[in-house]
Amino acid sequence: MTMKLWTAPRLAALGLSLGAGAALAAAGNEIKVSMVGSTYAPGEVKAKVGDTLVFSNDDFTTHWVYVPTQGYQVSRAELKEGETFKLSLRRAGSFRVACGLHENMVMTVTVAN
Repeated sequence: MTMKLWTAPRLAALGLSLGAGAALAAAGNEIKVSMVGSTYAPGEVKAKVGDTLVFSNDDFTTHWVYVPTQGYQVSRAELKEGETFKLSLRRAGSFRVACGLHENMVMTVTVAN
């Protein structure tokens, strides 16, 4: 049996790098978004690529995290009381977040490089 050595040049050819996981984890901030009273708080977020939105259902009722914007689509149904959902921001742009259960519960996210 021969063993292949995964050197840095080989990993780079695959689009990977040594320590990439640690670099990505440290690159962004976590931004808390509270879901309570049929609102997202804050209602508008300005973030950077690499940040993570942490949606926390701080309400007694079920909410959803739904992103209908093309290129950012996400649907996380039934986020019950006390549950959280993390959304990693991987590209610049703007998108809308809505709750599939409460039509006026919306927020806007703008992601910069």
